[in-house]
Amino acid sequence: MVKRTLLSQRLPKRPRSHELEERSISEFQNQIPDNWTYRPKGRDYGIDGEVEIFTKAGYTTGHLFFVQLKATDDVSSNGRRVRIKTRTYNYYRQLSIPILIVRWSNKEKVLYGRWIYALDPTRQQLDADTFSFELQTIDRWGKDTAHKIERDLEQFKAVTSAPLSVPVEIGLKAELTESNHQVTFGSSLDELRLLIEAKRLPLNLRSVISDESVIAIESREHEIRVGVGKKGGAVLDLTKQSWATWDEKENAKLLLALIAIALARVKQDGIALKIVMAALGEFATLSSPQMQIELAALLSRNDRINEVIDLVSKVVSPHPELVLRATASALVHRRHASEVQLQQLVEGMLRAATNATTKERATLHYNIANIELWRNRYVDAQTQLRMALDLDPSYGQRDYYHRDLGVCLFELGQFHEAAIAYTQAKRLGLKEDIRNLQADCLFHSGEYQRATDLWHLYLLETKSNNQLVSWALPQYVATYFSRILGIQSQQRKKNTYPATAVIPFEKTDSLERAFGRCRPLLGLDALDGFVWFNLGVLAAQEGNQSFAEFAFTVVGLVNRNDPEAWCNALVAGLLAKSPALRISSVVYHGMRFCGQAFRSRVVAKVRNEHGEEAATGYGTMIDGIYESIGGRDDPSTKMRIIAADGKRYREIDLEKRFLTNKGEDR
Repeated sequence: MVKRTLLSQRLPKRPRSHELEERSISEFQNQIPDNWTYRPKGRDYGIDGEVEIFTKAGYTTGHLFFVQLKATDDVSSNGRRVRIKTRTYNYYRQLSIPILIVRWSNKEKVLYGRWIYALDPTRQQLDADTFSFELQTIDRWGKDTAHKIERDLEQFKAVTSAPLSVPVEIGLKAELTESNHQVTFGSSLDELRLLIEAKRLPLNLRSVISDESVIAIESREHEIRVGVGKKGGAVLDLTKQSWATWDEKENAKLLLALIAIALARVKQDGIALKIVMAALGEFATLSSPQMQIELAALLSRNDRINEVIDLVSKVVSPHPELVLRATASALVHRRHASEVQLQQLVEGMLRAATNATTKERATLHYNIANIELWRNRYVDAQTQLRMALDLDPSYGQRDYYHRDLGVCLFELGQFHEAAIAYTQAKRLGLKEDIRNLQADCLFHSGEYQRATDLWHLYLLETKSNNQLVSWALPQYVATYFSRILGIQSQQRKKNTYPATAVIPFEKTDSLERAFGRCRPLLGLDALDGFVWFNLGVLAAQEGNQSFAEFAFTVVGLVNRNDPEAWCNALVAGLLAKSPALRISSVVYHGMRFCGQAFRSRVVAKVRNEHGEEAATGYGTMIDGIYESIGGRDDPSTKMRIIAADGKRYREIDLEKRFLTNKGEDR
């Protein structure tokens, strides 16, 4: 007889972490008052639930906070250490609702809790993928914790929901054991008072912390902490050497910078900006690059491009990350930055390169190349890209480098080389779909059939209406060349014309005869803008508006910044009752590359020919079409700005005016 045994060891076992997780939720719900309502949130982005607070009578208070719940069996000091992903922390800091980190210690049978905004990780910690902090005895959940949280939420709402009343009261607290440190800190406060008065800042410095104090400056042997509304704020780490080399005037500037940073961290940008704008010259001489970086971030997110560039230009040896911040800001707001300002930024970056490591210098040259690209200085951009590659050959293995090089080469008219660069970018793993850009290189290289086929596949698969509008016109022209004219491929031999060149046909010629005279020229270069412009004029005179639209569209694609070509293409297309997609595409290209010059020319042309009412109607139509197109999701508007470590990058969409820190190793 065969015995049968239960193979229980092969059955799935519930993980201990799941048990602790459920226990932490249960214990937290047991600890919170009856007038608090906990709602699970499905653990999106590290948030397990939210708590809404009501009055005892059941009325809403408007107070809400998020919770991240953790649990442990560890009873050692490690059990109180909480590790958090840097990306998650950055996400938390962007939220307008405060987040409470709650940890259940299963062995101690105790809950701990600390606000995310009370954390103050160092720059070194933030550069890592994760960092940790240790919960203290003061963080233990007790009978007064709920009341304290409610009070904290009231203060949080008061500080972050409305501008602070001025003057802002600042209280002081010194916990210094050495008498010489007390004297040194006291003299720095005297200098801070003088600096506040000299700059006429809306700050009132008091000798103690009171209930009226909105900002608290606490000095200890190893740190100076500036908090707003009893929040963590900003911290200056001190060492024995710091006290030994203390300079009262320098530290007065550091304290003022700490105040501005602490205000900015609780979204009091108004007062923070007043401080930074008034003391920009003083902050440029700070010994702390990290403070300058945070101040630049404040200026950048408030569209203060002039001041960001000014800060970099005044710093003798700017930190590479400060230059990075200024570069990103300049690119995002390039339409508001003058050539002089951009040149100042480039010069500041070149100064930074003299004191940087080889890899940092390569990074700076790469970022300068991006600025030069958006200044339409393509020769300089190409030079900077080559310098980055010479200093750091690893750029040759980075997909985005070849993608950006492709943009540069295309604008220089090196279409074949640009196509090679784009192909190399894809070979190295570029995730972005750039078949549209590769097709554009083929089109301008004379490979019309190949361009047609590639655009056809791309537009079939793209889900973006903007891309459809952006590339429908060149695909239309390429298809016409290959199928109607029979020019599928040609080695373009650009026809050169003197300034006194005459039209390549007789004025008395019909359109058909004139076109026949031009075929040999188009056989050399089907994208001959001079030929197509004159054919377009003749077609419009004969009333063949469809052909006129096509001819002027070719001219516009060859000379993108020609408002007259796009104007004529639009008017002819409307008279010919062309498809809506083609009309929208002409408006898109005209507005994108010529802006108001295109719109003004159309309105003026229609006014002269049809009167004011028709001109107003055309202007309204252009505005409506362009607004409906909206996002302008063209990959060529996106640039990557590489961080000082040469790995992380920020992707900037210059049309949408946003900046995303990808934080990826490249």
